[in-house]
Amino acid sequence: ILCWAAILILLIGPAGILDGVRTVAGNQTTAGWTEAVGADDRIQQVFLADGGYLKSISIFAENDLSRKVVNFSVSNDLGETLFSRNVALDAYSAPGFFTIPVEFQTEAGRAYVWQISHPEEELTLGWQNTGESGLTVYGNYYLVKEGGTQEQIGKNILMRFTYADPFSLPAKAALTAGMALLAGFFVLFTEKMAGRGQ
Repeated sequence: ILCWAAILILLIGPAGILDGVRTVAGNQTTAGWTEAVGADDRIQQVFLADGGYLKSISIFAENDLSRKVVNFSVSNDLGETLFSRNVALDAYSAPGFFTIPVEFQTEAGRAYVWQISHPEEELTLGWQNTGESGLTVYGNYYLVKEGGTQEQIGKNILMRFTYADPFSLPAKAALTAGMALLAGFFVLFTEKMAGRGQ
């Protein structure tokens, strides 16, 4: 009983099995495709966060780069890099979404920029007209090539964000205390029943 109670308490607390997950996506209608991004090019996308814990960003690609490596980074409005990693893309059916786990806490209303660079093969992403996205969290995207930076005004890369909403600490504490009391009750009850059987 005590072992099971300890496992459940660990799962509720540190493991966060009661944390909620939500996806911010908007209307996902592709209006066109970016120029192909090669090894020396970059695509940058501005977005506003809602203050949640950002678990992953999913991005719509025209071509299949499953298991291929890209460099993916996220920086804040001060240019501070919060995430930067060479990522082997998950398996997906093109055209379709690939997902990159990022795992960091965002600040509500703050602007962030994600960037894809150095793909192993040329990558073409889907974009939409921002006014038709149904969301206000999208900024413009930028195509950075050898000739300079081209801002795509009124256009954003087709993407979706997955946020985790942690169960509040007071709620977790109350559940933990309740489970500890329940475990204590079952231990006493078991001992009492075992005493009757002798």
